[in-house]
Amino acid sequence: MTSTRRPVAAYALVVIALGAALAARLVVIDRVDGVTPFLLFHFAILLGAWYGGLWPGLFATALGAIAGLALFAPPMRSLAWLETSGALHTSSFLGQGVVLSAILEARLRGLERSRAHAEMLRRLTTALTRSEERERRRIAHGLHDHLQQLLIASRMQMALVRQKAEPGPLRAAAEQTDELLAQAIEFTRNLTADICPPVLGDLGLLAGLRWTASEFERRFGLRVTVRGEDEADPASEEVRVLLFHCVRELLFNVAKHAATNEASVSMSCDGAVVRLTVEDRGVGYDPAEVARRDGDGGRFGLFSVNERLAALGGRMETVTAPGLGVRTTLVAPLQPPEDADPALTTLAG
Repeated sequence: MTSTRRPVAAYALVVIALGAALAARLVVIDRVDGVTPFLLFHFAILLGAWYGGLWPGLFATALGAIAGLALFAPPMRSLAWLETSGALHTSSFLGQGVVLSAILEARLRGLERSRAHAEMLRRLTTALTRSEERERRRIAHGLHDHLQQLLIASRMQMALVRQKAEPGPLRAAAEQTDELLAQAIEFTRNLTADICPPVLGDLGLLAGLRWTASEFERRFGLRVTVRGEDEADPASEEVRVLLFHCVRELLFNVAKHAATNEASVSMSCDGAVVRLTVEDRGVGYDPAEVARRDGDGGRFGLFSVNERLAALGGRMETVTAPGLGVRTTLVAPLQPPEDADPALTTLAG
């Protein structure tokens, strides 16, 4: 975790701020004579404590008190001010410096805790995403290697029954059972492809997107045009799988809500990041209305896409309006950030 504190820079900032305060005080000394000499030094305390926490703030307080007493307390350049009401100003300044430093120290601690929690959440999300993908593969292999084979074998046996059965109720039941088995085989094939399409791991993200386009046209009548650059294909399997599922989620939204039968997907490389844009010319939507429904628990899919991308250091950008379609751009690093902690991976797996 990157610390919020900048101790060396904070002390340097204190010295610079105090020097600026001293210069300003010297320039206007005649106009503020009789006013507490510590007024301008509060800015140095604020800057030091804001960036460095308690000790730079206390350092600014002590240094400001010494400079104010030695240089500006009346009578000039003497400590006799402590024998007058100036003692009240001095103690007030010291107390204010301590309080300000303590308050801003608490702020920095809160920021550090928030960053630690955010980092832990990011790593846990990454570990859970990896665990989810492993589970997807396990289920997909089980469906393909066992359940589909059993269904195919059952259909072959049912074909023998149909051939030997006399015309009548038995043959009709065999034909109906054969049709049900055919539907079950088709369903398991679609389910296997939805969970973990083999083409994604074998040929890469671009090939996986083109396969998805053909599946959406076959199943939903949505014609999806896919354009992309081979060099934009992420080398990281983690990023590749996440982007694939994010694009599928967006295309499902198009098929369900856009009231159009056409969409496009484009993939390009921009430095160290990959950009995937999913666009349609459907009915669009009002982002403010969607945000309100999100608060009530609606459209969780888009929220999930955004959160999963953020966990890998990416983001989702959406441009839409009623009647103008939707253009959503997914931005993700070609390589994910540092791996999750082993403990988190174990927990997630």
